[in-house]
Amino acid sequence: MTYFQENYTNIYFSKATDKTNGLRNAQLGAIHAIGSYFTRENKNKALIVLPTGTGKTAVLMMSPYILESKKVLIITPSILVRNQIAENFSELKTLKHINVLPEICMSPIVFELTDTKVEDHIERIIQSDVVVATPQGAWNISMNPKCSELFDLVLVDEAHHEPAKKWREALENFSEANKILFTATPFRLDNKKLQADLIYRYSLSQAYKDKVFGEVKFIPIKIENKETKDIEIALETEKIFFEDKSKGLKHSLMVRAGSIEEAKILYGIYKENTELNLEIVHSRLSAKTIRNVIKKLLDSELDGVVCVDMMAEGFDFPNLKIAAIHSPHKSLAITLQFIGRFARTNASEIGEAKFIAVNDEEFILENHKLFSSDAVWKDIIINLSETQITDEEENQRFINKFTPKLVNRTEISNEIINMRPNFHAKIFHTVSFNIHADFPEVGFKIESLLINTEDNTVIAILSETVVPKWATRESGIYDNNFYLIVMHYSPEFNLLFINSQLKSENLYTIIASSYCGENQFYKLSRNELHKVLGDMENFEIFNSGLQNRVSNEESYVINSGPDVSNTFDPATGKLYAAGHVFCKAQKDGVDYTLGYSSGSKIWSSTYGSIKEFVEWCNISATKIKNQRLIVKTNTAFDFVPIPEKIIEFPNTIFLIRWASSTYSNPRPLFLDEKVGESTILDLDISLVSITKNEIKFKCKYKDTDYLYALNLEGNITSLEEDELLVQVGRRHMKISEYLVGNPVEFLTTDLCLISDSEIAKNNIKIENFVPILIEQKKWSIYNTDIELEFGKPKKKGFISIHDALEVILKGDGYEYLIYDHGTGEIADYIGIITTPSEINIHFYHVKAMKAKTYNNSVNDLYDVLGQAIKSVIWLKSKSVFRNKLSNRRDSGYCQFILGDFDTLKSQLLSNKIIKAKIIAVQPSIKKNLKMTEKIAELLAATNHYIKHSGSANEFEIWGS
Repeated sequence: MTYFQENYTNIYFSKATDKTNGLRNAQLGAIHAIGSYFTRENKNKALIVLPTGTGKTAVLMMSPYILESKKVLIITPSILVRNQIAENFSELKTLKHINVLPEICMSPIVFELTDTKVEDHIERIIQSDVVVATPQGAWNISMNPKCSELFDLVLVDEAHHEPAKKWREALENFSEANKILFTATPFRLDNKKLQADLIYRYSLSQAYKDKVFGEVKFIPIKIENKETKDIEIALETEKIFFEDKSKGLKHSLMVRAGSIEEAKILYGIYKENTELNLEIVHSRLSAKTIRNVIKKLLDSELDGVVCVDMMAEGFDFPNLKIAAIHSPHKSLAITLQFIGRFARTNASEIGEAKFIAVNDEEFILENHKLFSSDAVWKDIIINLSETQITDEEENQRFINKFTPKLVNRTEISNEIINMRPNFHAKIFHTVSFNIHADFPEVGFKIESLLINTEDNTVIAILSETVVPKWATRESGIYDNNFYLIVMHYSPEFNLLFINSQLKSENLYTIIASSYCGENQFYKLSRNELHKVLGDMENFEIFNSGLQNRVSNEESYVINSGPDVSNTFDPATGKLYAAGHVFCKAQKDGVDYTLGYSSGSKIWSSTYGSIKEFVEWCNISATKIKNQRLIVKTNTAFDFVPIPEKIIEFPNTIFLIRWASSTYSNPRPLFLDEKVGESTILDLDISLVSITKNEIKFKCKYKDTDYLYALNLEGNITSLEEDELLVQVGRRHMKISEYLVGNPVEFLTTDLCLISDSEIAKNNIKIENFVPILIEQKKWSIYNTDIELEFGKPKKKGFISIHDALEVILKGDGYEYLIYDHGTGEIADYIGIITTPSEINIHFYHVKAMKAKTYNNSVNDLYDVLGQAIKSVIWLKSKSVFRNKLSNRRDSGYCQFILGDFDTLKSQLLSNKIIKAKIIAVQPSIKKNLKMTEKIAELLAATNHYIKHSGSANEFEIWGS
């Protein structure tokens, strides 16, 4: 039998009373929890949370006895604590003092590994019952096959270090051993989580109730001069120390510094300005020197020590009662440990703990002003600790609900408790979410797929192996990239939230299709998303995007700064609709960041656990679906109208065009298995038909039409077997896929803008169309067949409108006359006249008359007016116009009838300004004949748009 098996029956569970030593409530609860937990076949790590001073060391030492262990490894965070535990276990001082073991009980053989050369100590390790080591030493033992398999129990002191690399690797290497983690603070500054089952927690409030923790008093010092801050703290510390001493209290003090250099400076300040007898303790001193200083402190030869964080962890000295805080720590875990060292009551002749620091209203720890003059430390510390620990417990329970559906790499799945995604989500409305659906094939390897049916949440971890940009495939060097995707479904509000590091519109759609069914989901409008700003106050808008419904000069305006809302006014709302917004606001005095954009997306700058992300989604869903919630930012942003979900397509749509993102970054077409010179802008996009529920449109390339259908949810379907491809990065993407992230736009005759299943309504009054804008042309003089736009006429002796127009334009005094008819054209004809200060550009768009009578058919106008409006984009600047001309010439278009390209190019490189006119040539319009109301509206809208575009100055109709 082993030592612990032989002495199992010597253990007594005697309870402490006022007269006798024994186990406290916390110790009894913890040790019984350990005994219970390991009766199961469970190899997971167990976590015990006991506040500092509640007797954690005794529970740690009892564990191998009640588990009847063979050999025990204890991992400690520091040399100081390692030495303390090794000494305690060697003599069984604590367990005998509290009557857990009888005085006659033999001590175990304890080996303190004081260096990292394990191979030099194999025999000692084999012969020992207990080995005590720091993380590096423990890791070295775990890597040595001669002794690593000997241990059946690993105990970790100050276990909040467990997520650190060496700690975690060492624990994982002892794969067959039982593992127990002990800590007072199961949370870290870096937010990494402990991978263990929390089997027992003794609250700080209970510790106060059981009088394990004494009173804690904060003594604030108000200073006038920051330069004398440290001296004033030193003088107040000296005063309090000698006051306590005069009362017969055996108190020692600690001076906390932020660094070793600061500790040296503070030591000098105390030596020069006080009579306190102090010494410095820091990590660069030898173990022998540190032990000597600690012995002096224990023997009352010193009044206290100056240190950084060395004595905050694991050091057991209940007479530490006065703390001079020159540099507060911003970690909650370290702050709680620090305070816990001073709040112990397990010694005689000690009083309340006192903390001396500068009154600092700005220092905030977990939303609490810890060093405010009116701070009640006892209440704050309990609240901070228990809120955090409760959150940890709830998070652990949440994570434990996940079950693996597919796992290729277990070590990645085990890390989900540590995953902290940025809070952003693509949101879909759906009533058919199937959590058990297969994750779709999206071009990445699925490393882990986990589902939580209770909370309707799915976690997918994907990976890909890629060649770094600086390497080649031949080099054999690859990067492994991992991507996290979290889906959460709210059945109460029928909303699906998708959080993905891979921000691809097509990916969102594929995932939603797999889990909801094809075409069983739709995006939310910005009007719905705007509600995420509800129930907040004190808005500061950092970034906003405004969608210009009219002006081509700035189709999408982005404002950014500390607070950009003051740049808006009532006039803003007449020209723009809200595109996106990102802001800071408050709820219950706490700051939050949040924003939304088109494409059904919301986001925040917050990072948090997956549980916290799911809670964020649920809060957002509640707001979005609250019909009574009215959002008021109480800033000028309230002037900007929010686009609404489109219920049905209006019959007033007359124009379709590419998104501004397509114009600014035109993707090349992938033709004949290669990327050519042509881009997506070389396609002619035009309307085919409009119903209340669907719009059909076509993309024409050369002589081939490609037909598409758009529904009210913004989904685009190709109606052809073959579909054109565009090159996007390394991918060849179908046009229908590309348009998911770059949705086409539609304009109505009342200048409402429709895009991505939303409508931005126009609230500007459009001036009536005036016939003076119609210029009559006597087409018969040129024997023009006004029913033939271009080509060879069937009527003998007649010519097409193009040919007639060319004759007219040649006589109009243009220096340059360019014919650009064809798919992706700028205009059919471009006429240019220059002056010493100006370049006057005229675009002529031509369509034949199809109606039987004049001023009677809007169909004759839709195409030509749509082309007129769309061509405004090429007048945005001289460089835009010049580059477009150059690209068209490279594609075999832009034939110069008058002038030459090189001379025009030099003009476009000059400092001359552009003035532009756009002319729609449609013989079916007659000036002195009454026109239908619908035609008048269409002409008025076109005139208004072009005049306010910021690029063109005039609009004309050449009719009959």
